[in-house]
Amino acid sequence: MTLSGIWTRRSVVASILVIRQSVIAILPDFAQYPVYLRENESRISAEDKTRYTSQSIKVHELVAVFEAPDYKDGDPTYSMEILKLMNEVGFVFT
Repeated sequence: MTLSGIWTRRSVVASILVIRQSVIAILPDFAQYPVYLRENESRISAEDKTRYTSQSIKVHELVAVFEAPDYKDGDPTYSMEILKLMNEVGFVFT
């Protein structure tokens, strides 16, 4: 994966900052996510449960990237990892 097309370094950094703030904002809700899945297991389709579980894992992976000791906004390695994880969650960056 390369940063090309309309994705300039500045737009990637700006996008990463928005992603980080969004992830931080939803963390309190994600703490309740496993409880919700357990309590509603009989009402959630297997497909939805798989998708929700995958999304939860990716959000925790994103948090781990942002909390890495050597993380810096604009670092190309971290930027690519964050964009990759966001694509896997379902936010498409092209």
